[in-house]
Amino acid sequence: GVVFNEDSNDLDFRVESDNNPNALFIAGAGAAANNLAVGIGTQTISNPYSQTNFTDLNIDGVWGAVISFKLGGTEKGWIGQRNSGNGGMALSSSSGQSLYLNSGGNTSRMEFTSAGNVVVNPTGADNDFTVASNNNANMLFVDGGANHVNIGTSTDLGGVLNVGSSDNNVQLVLYSDDADANEGPILDLWRNSANPADGDVTGVIRFRGENSADEAINYATIETRLDDVTNATEDGRIEINTMVGGSAVSRMKVDATETAFNDNSADLDFRVESDNSTHALFVEGSSGNVLVGKTSNVLTNAGFAATPNDFMSYTNTSTSAGDRCLLLNRQSANGALIEFRKANAIAGTIGVLGVQPYFAGPNAATGGIRLDSTGSNGVVMPTTNTGANRDAATDLGYSSGGTN
Repeated sequence: GVVFNEDSNDLDFRVESDNNPNALFIAGAGAAANNLAVGIGTQTISNPYSQTNFTDLNIDGVWGAVISFKLGGTEKGWIGQRNSGNGGMALSSSSGQSLYLNSGGNTSRMEFTSAGNVVVNPTGADNDFTVASNNNANMLFVDGGANHVNIGTSTDLGGVLNVGSSDNNVQLVLYSDDADANEGPILDLWRNSANPADGDVTGVIRFRGENSADEAINYATIETRLDDVTNATEDGRIEINTMVGGSAVSRMKVDATETAFNDNSADLDFRVESDNSTHALFVEGSSGNVLVGKTSNVLTNAGFAATPNDFMSYTNTSTSAGDRCLLLNRQSANGALIEFRKANAIAGTIGVLGVQPYFAGPNAATGGIRLDSTGSNGVVMPTTNTGANRDAATDLGYSSGGTN
């Protein structure tokens, strides 16, 4: 063979072309023992780390350096400058070819397809994919074996997508900067079933925490269902549940026919506050009492109370004689204000005739008394003034052996 500088003297080797004096250049002078410096198109050889024990290959050209890879005379890819306008470097496959990045032999880790797609782990091997940030080694983590995607953690938390954080910062933000009046951002929970049926659960939001036995518990849930999937008559339902005494209990259910609180009939109170009352409306779960303005069914406490299968009461604790306990107003026509019934049949009424109150049986027109205080003295009279009732007499009791 042909050997140049066989005695290993401090001599450079240079080959010229017709327009480049350093078409090939191998530095001899000053080279360190472990350093090989080769230039193509240049004899100025350096490395980005300014080290003297590297093997350096520098390629320089007027337009840009390109290393072309061919097979059977057909170019498959190249490494070089992107274009004459900038100094960016490119690793590229040729037109119609894919570019693969391999490791561990011939195992493909990333593919840049000829169609422009980027595929990580194109062979579908059990290989993880990790993107690190400046303080999180698993800012993005794809578990190749468990088939889940993580953000902020490598731990499988039970979801296809897991978002983890070690602090109390916001973990998910849906953001829209659209300036119009339409809705946005939008979050869809979509049960895309090919065979939807009445009663299907369309989604559940679970609020989870640990208990004293280190078990994950759903302390509250929001659940939705399809009540009716018939086209054009669809009905939906949403229900809020919480854990009470170790069991999930419905707190509010909204469907096509009602809005129900405490649908499981648990011993739970329902309370509505106003600006000056903690119990403006109060349903006592243990007794079923409905109270307005009071905390318990005690007659001495101010407010209204309705008890199941018992009585209704109203207590006014005002010391002013002008404060009413009950006001009944008939705006125009004469008639009953209160109606008394027995077995659904009218037994009596209390009402008004003009400005006079009356007390009557089932038919005020045929029997009853009224109070007239329009004159200087109060008068008790019949509710009618026709026939026998014109005698200005009001009977008390029946005649001997007779009927009224």
